Amino acid sequence: MFGKRFAAVCSVVIMASAFPALAANDCAPFPRIALWGEYTHESVRKHVDQNLGGDWNAYVGEMQRQLDTLRQFHGRGSAVTVTRDGRTVRLAGEQLAQYILHADRRLGIVRCLAAVAEAHAVANFSTAAGIASDADTQPKRLGDEVLHRTYITVPEDMLDQLRKMAVRRSVKENRQTSVSEIVVEMLRREMRRSRH
Repeated sequence: MFGKRFAAVCSVVIMASAFPALAANDCAPFPRIALWGEYTHESVRKHVDQNLGGDWNAYVGEMQRQLDTLRQFHGRGSAVTVTRDGRTVRLAGEQLAQYILHADRRLGIVRCLAAVAEAHAVANFSTAAGIASDADTQPKRLGDEVLHRTYITVPEDMLDQLRKMAVRRSVKENRQTSVSEIVVEMLRREMRRSRH
């Protein structure tokens, strides 16, 4: 039992290939909607940084909830009122359907911007990006333990998930967290579980 679980956890991780960085211009521009005002990649980045502490997941969640609400109203044949900068517009029927299409497109672009932000955050962490520095090649110690380096090949989607975990932990703890650190913690937890 331990061998299978250990192998499964091992297959999950460590030091992989460089992260393919996305560029902001890989994201489509926002549709021009009078009710949205000047809605640009930069204005959205500023909003997320200044009002949400850089939490793109919160912003994507907010956009998704708004879109879901719009779809519910449209599905019931109801109208919605949209207000921005003191201007209120009532949307129903085909107008609401068009607005929903634009809102859906906006959500896709916001998701793209979130992925770009996460890619840039990962690229700033050399270990998470799989780039070894001279310091990384030296033996490491954790307390009395000497840590040894090993390389494991993992599927790209699994590596992406591990990188996201490292970035989230780095932001949450305000310190650099590597994919390797995440993997070591997972392996230690699994080893402790198998001993009991």
